[in-house]
Amino acid sequence: MLLSPLADLNLDDFDRMHRTNVGARFVVGQQAARRVRAGGAIINFSSSVVKIALPSYTAYAATKGAVDAMTLILARKCAAATFTVNAVAPGPTATPLFLDASRTRWSMA
Repeated sequence: MLLSPLADLNLDDFDRMHRTNVGARFVVGQQAARRVRAGGAIINFSSSVVKIALPSYTAYAATKGAVDAMTLILARKCAAATFTVNAVAPGPTATPLFLDASRTRWSMA
């Protein structure tokens, strides 16, 4: 998770986060959709930052918004296969990554 306002965001950094957060979900979702049996489930991780629009979370929120969209579309596609696809969007958790990002966010405000 690299924090930067949109105007200052480096495209290479955006691409790297997109590849990690969206590309990985694409590959896993594609493969899981082919293999999950009836009654199974695919669970993706989104983020509460998609809805709160913090200025420095531009790229991260955008990638998690893409995860939300892919989850909804895959859920509709896989409903006929009788397994579920959902995303969870946890709120802040006091991990080193979150705490470092929070310190950065408050120093950028």
